[in-house]
Amino acid sequence: MRESCRICGRELCGTQRRWLFHPAAKVSLQVLLSHVLGQEVSRDGRAEFACSKCAFMLERIYRYDTVVARIEALSLERLHKLLLEKERLKACLASLYRKHNGEEAAARGSPPEASYAALLQEDFAYSGFEYWVGPEERDGGDAHACHPAEGGGRPRRCRGCAALRVADADYEAI
Repeated sequence: MRESCRICGRELCGTQRRWLFHPAAKVSLQVLLSHVLGQEVSRDGRAEFACSKCAFMLERIYRYDTVVARIEALSLERLHKLLLEKERLKACLASLYRKHNGEEAAARGSPPEASYAALLQEDFAYSGFEYWVGPEERDGGDAHACHPAEGGGRPRRCRGCAALRVADADYEAI
């Protein structure tokens, strides 16, 4: 009787198989498959092997999850630093304002939170155009064809590149 892959059902040939229940494996395929299925996978008399293609896909999901977890951790750390710096700057500016304009000047009127929220919302409208650039897009997946100038760089007047160009004054050093 020939063994088949528990995941895709393909017939296994030669050494193109990985045992799902290997106790000493660095990354347990059993745990990965249980995660994917959302239920515990146990030895129940059915096939105990995965083909190399399915094992590769399970390990790939694990790699994606580890990268996502690292990005989340780094992003949260960076977010915390940015929020602390923002609060420090707010306190500094408020202190300077009160110092030069008096305590009563800072206390007049209610804070314009609605207009500040609208300003943030207007800026957030552009977030739909932001994305992570993958290697395939970086290597020439542009919709326009920009040819290098004689000097070796891109031409200064390329309309496609000009549409993507942002003035130096618009950049913020965060």
